[in-house]
Amino acid sequence: MKQRLKTYSNNTRGFTLIELLVYIAVVGVLASFIYATIDAVEMRARDAKRIANLNSIVHALELFKDQNFNYPMLTSSGVGNLHGWKVSYLPDFLLALEPYMPGGVPIDPLNIGPPVLTGGASHVMFNTRPDGSYFYMYHRYENPDYAASVGCLPAGTKGFIAVVGFRAVESKSFDKTKFPRAKCSGRDWGKEFDYSVLLFE
Repeated sequence: MKQRLKTYSNNTRGFTLIELLVYIAVVGVLASFIYATIDAVEMRARDAKRIANLNSIVHALELFKDQNFNYPMLTSSGVGNLHGWKVSYLPDFLLALEPYMPGGVPIDPLNIGPPVLTGGASHVMFNTRPDGSYFYMYHRYENPDYAASVGCLPAGTKGFIAVVGFRAVESKSFDKTKFPRAKCSGRDWGKEFDYSVLLFE
């Protein structure tokens, strides 16, 4: 029996250099698009967590006030401060709330403090956002005349106020105009923080 010989076509060829370069460029574009999409989803998820955490903190602050007749004093709200504010990237942030938050007082998902100015100057809290800093903050104004001086209470009225919130959101998909904004006629904390809640004792 005669053995049949297989014949092979000489028409088969590999990719040319130009085709390979085009292929690599297309893959790179697709990869960068996928990465950007994933990154955007992660940023939005962190922002959603920030909002949920702040709602929990505000609730705990109200429980604290109901039992103690005032919001936590600054001396019991954390180690150190940033221009007088207690911030989540420093130790023991709002430690006084732990009895009201069994899972612990939450901190920002990134929890990054403000950058140091060029030349090694001190930290700046109120610089223009975004500045790469993401943290929660709390301040109780312990001068009973302050609230009236900034228009949060009628003139001549004494009382205490506190402000809690977070520095900034990451995702551009959130409408920040719908966030809570601590604001009185003489002071607008919304210029300093994306999310701020004004509390009255």
